[in-house]
Amino acid sequence: ATECEMDPVTEVEVRSKIEGLGLKVVGWYHSHPTFQAIPSKCDVDNQCNYQALFRDASSKTDPFIGLIDSPFDVSSGNPTTDSRFAWFYVDSPTTSKKAMHIKTSSVADKSFPEELKTNLMNLVSSKDKASSKS
Repeated sequence: ATECEMDPVTEVEVRSKIEGLGLKVVGWYHSHPTFQAIPSKCDVDNQCNYQALFRDASSKTDPFIGLIDSPFDVSSGNPTTDSRFAWFYVDSPTTSKKAMHIKTSSVADKSFPEELKTNLMNLVSSKDKASSKS
């Protein structure tokens, strides 16, 4: 198994820059490169931690979602190079920790400001360049 965690210092730095652009972090993403996009125990634990970290005290809600991308699922019996996505949250994150699937559909958002898109792409690019040097 391969594990990869984002450096906590970088995570806080990226989140601060996103919030500085007037945006809010509402979820996290990771991949299961060769198996199904089903939340593992580790995924559920991480999701619980994120929901607690981003808990909205005034509304007592956990407005944070997880996304798993499975770009090549060889375990399905019908391998494909098409990505499969699973959006999820955890119901009762402090007790039962049950992963709940979120049904989604895609809609093109033509109103996303070009300047914001450029700023986000520059942020990702600068992190990619920094990580490739280390």
